Amino acid sequence: MKFDSLNVWLTEPCEGGSLLKEIGYTYNYGRPEAHFYYESGISEFDRIFNSENYIKAGYVCTMAASVGEMSIFCAKFKDDNLLDFGVARINRKNILSFDVLESNNLQVVKEDDSKHKAKSRLKTAGKIAFAGGGLIGGAIADAIVSTEGKSVNANTELVNGAKLILKFKDTIGFEKSIILYCSERNRHMVELFLNTYYKSELPVQANNPTPTSSNNCFIATACYRDLFSPEVILLRKFRDEILNKYFFGRILIKFYYATSPFVYHQLLNHPKISNRVKVVLDRLVNLIRFFKI
Repeated sequence: MKFDSLNVWLTEPCEGGSLLKEIGYTYNYGRPEAHFYYESGISEFDRIFNSENYIKAGYVCTMAASVGEMSIFCAKFKDDNLLDFGVARINRKNILSFDVLESNNLQVVKEDDSKHKAKSRLKTAGKIAFAGGGLIGGAIADAIVSTEGKSVNANTELVNGAKLILKFKDTIGFEKSIILYCSERNRHMVELFLNTYYKSELPVQANNPTPTSSNNCFIATACYRDLFSPEVILLRKFRDEILNKYFFGRILIKFYYATSPFVYHQLLNHPKISNRVKVVLDRLVNLIRFFKI
C-alpha cells in the first residue's frame, strides 16, 4: 500500500456532482493501455512515489470530468482486485487553462507488450465509485498484466508525444500546475477531452446532457476539437431542428452518420486537413447565424 485510499483536494472542496466523462484506457491485444501518464505536480503523489517510477510500480492514471470538478485517479490492480488508489481533485471554478507542448523521450508501456503474454484477467476491473458521484475510475494497471494470478512487469519504450500542463488555483489562490503526458497516437483524443471538459465553466449542454445534445456531430467535433463548442452546439441544433424535419434532410443525416466516423478519425489525426474543413463549417455556421435558421 502506498496511497491507502488517499483522497485530496488541490483546491477548495466542492460537491463533485454527476460524472460527465472519463478517459483512461483502451484494450490492446486484450490488455488495457493507458491514454495518458502522470509526471508531476501533485505533491501527495510525488511524495509517495519519491524517485520511483509509478509505471514500473504498477500504477495507472485516469481522469474524470464531473459537473463540479476534475479528478485524477491513480490506482494499482492485480487480477480484478483494486489493491491501492489515490485521487486528487480540482474544484471546477479554480480551473485556469492548459497548455500542450511537443515532447519526446516519453516513457510509455510498449504498445504490443502483451501480445506474447497470457490472457489478461483484468477485463472487468472497471469502475470505482466515490461518494457523491465525483469520480468513476475506469483505470486498469498499464504497467503490469496478470497471468494466472501473477503480476508481470510490462516493457516500456520511449516515444514522441506531448506534455499537458493543467493550470489551476490552489486553496490560497496561487497558480499551480499538473504535468501529464501522452504519446502522439493518443494525443488528439486526450486534447479533445481536455478542450471539452477542462474549463472553469461548462455549457448547459455539457452539464445536463440529453440524448440529443450528446449525439456525436463527428466532423464538427474533429474540426473544433470540442464536443460542446458553440459551433458544434449550433450545428447539432441545425441538424435536429431543421434537417430532421424533412425527408431529404433525414437521408442526409443517415448518410452523414454512415460515413463520418471514418472521416472523424482522419480529421482528428490530421489537423491541416481538419483546419481546411473547418473553414467550410465556419461559413455554414455564419450563414445559420445570419439567417437565424
